[in-house]
Formats: sequence, structure tokens, C-alpha cells
Amino acid sequence: MTNQWCPAFHGIAIKSEVTSENKKLLSRLRCKSWSCPFCASGNRARWQAFLLDVLPAISEVWSFHTITLPSWVRENDDFDDEQRTLASLSLIRANWDKLMKRVKRQLGANVQYFRVFEKHWDGVLHVHFLLSHWIPDDELKISHGSYNAKKDTWNNHYSYWRWLKDNAPECGFGFMTSSENLIEAKAATGYVTKYMTKEDYFVTDMLSKYRVRRFQSSQGLGSQENWGKSEDFWEIRSFIDGGMISQQDYHDLNIKRDIVPSMLGNQNEYPPTEQYQKAQEEQERRKSLKN
Repeated sequence: MTNQWCPAFHGIAIKSEVTSENKKLLSRLRCKSWSCPFCASGNRARWQAFLLDVLPAISEVWSFHTITLPSWVRENDDFDDEQRTLASLSLIRANWDKLMKRVKRQLGANVQYFRVFEKHWDGVLHVHFLLSHWIPDDELKISHGSYNAKKDTWNNHYSYWRWLKDNAPECGFGFMTSSENLIEAKAATGYVTKYMTKEDYFVTDMLSKYRVRRFQSSQGLGSQENWGKSEDFWEIRSFIDGGMISQQDYHDLNIKRDIVPSMLGNQNEYPPTEQYQKAQEEQERRKSLKN
């Protein structure tokens, strides 16, 4: 059964204003972690809405690019999958800004970008990013192959930008790259959000430990964290009780039902204490996965 709320929720939020039906809205607070099966879906939807809103306002044309990491990350026999991920994160953190400075010198200081990465089966990361600029057709070359991560080769036809293929290795990335121009911003959003998926707890922990942004955007593009925030006031608390329910109708947004006395816990509370106990158990389980 699909979770109706974050399994590691840590409180509830209650909207101060009542609805037209004189009900107060209630929702459990999400952990917002990308390693959470419930929250990863919500995170992705919010990023998608943000990009659909801001990309067309910045530029009518976008291009999509993929860069790999140096072959030694994959070929080092002393690395296990987690060590390949760590090496990948370290390289991205150390070299990304260097590459973007070169891109801006090449395409113009006003070019904007949005970057995500993809974890492959062996732990190595690839970088995918959007640029608010089309690459001239005469600078896009055709190669007879697409990248095969398991064999470290390319199959079928793909296009690449000669400039990026030359400059990525000089900035600490791999020499395998691909690039293509996109017709509209909606397509650009689809290209990057498909890589916004649930991740394992190791990656989540390492992103925090090594201070690597899961998604990175240029200053002109901004971030979804401050986008579309409601000006409504929401009260944060742990429970509501039977006395509150008797004086005011409440609607649970997670289960899409009005709260009635039969839904209260043994101590006349909502959400029931049992739900919090399960949430704490889930929090402890996640901590154990990091160790």
C-alpha cells in the first residue's frame, strides 16, 4: 500500500484560516529527504513545477548536456561502489565551478544553468545540465554511439559539442560528452526531472557530509526553496485533542478525510500516538542505514 504521508513525519501543520466549509486543514510534516519514498515524489513534483515556471521566463531556447567523470574512477580496482560515488562527488564539487566559468566565457556572462547528476549501477555519477543557450549547428558533431555505462562505450548515434568535449577533461571531468539543442523549456524540464528520483541513504548522507548540492542552479535561475511559498500562516504542533475537535472541524489533507472522534488515539489525541511511534522507528531505521 502506498504511504499517504511521510513515514518519518515529525509533527503536524495546521492552517490558521478556515476553509469555505469552516474547516481547518491539517497535514503531517514531511522529512523532505530524497531517500524517503514518499518525499522523493513530492520533491520532484515541486522542482518540476518550479522549472516549468522559471525556465521560459529566462530563455526561449535551452540545450541539454551530459558529461562523464574520468575513466580512472570506474577502472580503479581498489574502489567499491560507494568509494566510486565518493570520488565522483569530490570531483564534481572541485571542478564544476571551473567548467561553468569557461562556459560563460564561451557563451556569454548571462548564460544560466541547472545541473543534476545520475548515479550509475557501479556507483559512478554522470552530470546532466541545461544551458540557456543553443549551440550553433556547425559546432554540434555527430558520433556513432550513445554511452553504455557497463561497457564504458557508446552505442547508436549521439551529438556532442566539440568545445565541451575539449574543455570538460581540462576541468577534471571525462572526455565522453553529449549535447543537444531543445525546442522548448517544457522539454528542458522533462530532461532533467527524470533524473530526480529516490536515492539510497548512502548518497543522501554523503551529499550532506561533503556539502555537494544535489541540484545546482545559477544565481539568475534561483532555487525552488524560496519559490511559490504561501503567505498563509500554519501553526506547527504535535497533536490536536478531542476538545479541539469538538469546537472546530478539521480536515486531514494526507488522508483526504474529515477528522472525527473515532479516529483519535487512546489518549484522545490526533494523530494517534501509534503513528508517531512508527515514525520514530522509521527515523531510527534510517539512522542505522547510515552507519
